[in-house]
Amino acid sequence: MSLFGLINSDLRLNDTKNIVLIGHGTGCQALMELVNNKDVERRVKAVIQVGGLHSLVRVDPQNEGKRNWFKGCNRVYVPSIHPLVKEERLHRRLGGQIHTAKNAKVVDVLVEAFPEIKTFVESRVPNSVKPAALNGHAPAPQTVMV
Repeated sequence: MSLFGLINSDLRLNDTKNIVLIGHGTGCQALMELVNNKDVERRVKAVIQVGGLHSLVRVDPQNEGKRNWFKGCNRVYVPSIHPLVKEERLHRRLGGQIHTAKNAKVVDVLVEAFPEIKTFVESRVPNSVKPAALNGHAPAPQTVMV
């Protein structure tokens, strides 16, 4: 089974509602394939893309409803030297969704951006339970990292 199939199967079988999707490097492609091809809007609360210097993957431009949902729950983290960071067209389309990191390696971008990612996820899933407070009664947010 492909990674996409595994994630798709898990989302279909699991009734979790506070899902956070995180794509890392080229895994952003699989993440956006899932977002673009499946009805995830009701259950996915945040979509995080941590990219390197490769091209950015975007939401389906023909689906206005999904684009509007995506604008509120998406964050993209890329190196500050990414060639698209300086493109005005990208900033018009994505607005405040693009965040940059000093480092160029995608793993370093993740490490540098992690505090911002954590804050963003907590803002999107405000009732999330901290691990120390889990008592078996309230589920923590489900994160799928690709």
